[in-house]
Amino acid sequence: MSAGTLTLTNDTDAVTGSGTAFTTELAAGDFIVVTVGGVPYTLPVK
Repeated sequence: MSAGTLTLTNDTDAVTGSGTAFTTELAAGDFIVVTVGGVPYTLPVK
């Protein structure tokens, strides 16, 4: 599994990755799971 850091911005669908493999590992229709404040969120990849 790839690892890295995600930056999420409130009220936008923008996700910025550092040390990730977004361009080779993800495609539209996939999902990513992030945990913010102990709460997991499943986000669709557009």
